Amino acid sequence: MSEEYVTLDDKDLNGDGVVDQAKIYTLDDGANVLEADTDGDGEVDLIAIDADGDGVYEETVDPATGESTDLTNS
Repeated sequence: MSEEYVTLDDKDLNGDGVVDQAKIYTLDDGANVLEADTDGDGEVDLIAIDADGDGVYEETVDPATGESTDLTNS
């Protein structure tokens, strides 16, 4: 995993009208990972994965349950 990451300090990721804290980092295999705190409790509650680094996130993961959602509609 890269030690570098980009923070998103001005985005409402879940559409609730509140800015969500998030960071994006790149794994050694080139995948981009977005981690976000969408409910403001200081804990990551959304992980999105861009497996091939093309800027399109193909999967989300709920870290509390481990449940994965495919975003590719395939």
